[in-house]
Amino acid sequence: MSNDILIYLCFGVILAVLFALMLAKDSQTAKKFAKFEIILESLIRENYELKKELKNMQIPPAPSEPLDMQEVARSIEFSVNEAVNAKVIPIIESLKTMENAIGSFTDDQQNRMYNLEERTRTINKLTPPDFDIEENRIVELYNSGKSIESIARDLRLSVGRVSMVLKVHKVI
Repeated sequence: MSNDILIYLCFGVILAVLFALMLAKDSQTAKKFAKFEIILESLIRENYELKKELKNMQIPPAPSEPLDMQEVARSIEFSVNEAVNAKVIPIIESLKTMENAIGSFTDDQQNRMYNLEERTRTINKLTPPDFDIEENRIVELYNSGKSIESIARDLRLSVGRVSMVLKVHKVI
């Protein structure tokens, strides 16, 4: 009985440790996400300010030949998009990497939990043999007058086992 309690206690401690590790990893990833969120927010703000500056810039005097405004707009848009992508794409890739790492960690933890559950089920299936009934039967037969050898033969036990049980129960 005490071994079962000890096993359950160890299993509970292992589960508590795993749960604590999962919480620690979760808090670490939350901190990393918060940092990336701040960086992304500052980049968006910087992008907004750059677009605002572009709108407020004075247009230089028109050159002698007319400018194609659509071409200029495309060129500016391309430059802005290129600058924004140079800063945002690495952040997005880092976020995807973190998401994959979190997913694999979650899968590992679930596999570990399933394994622990399976082990617990097999532990619960194991029950120790009940020797009390057998020992009581040996003492009862000896008290009724049977010899150690006849008890051993009737119960299909060794003579040493029968004599040991009788000594433990202080019958002989």
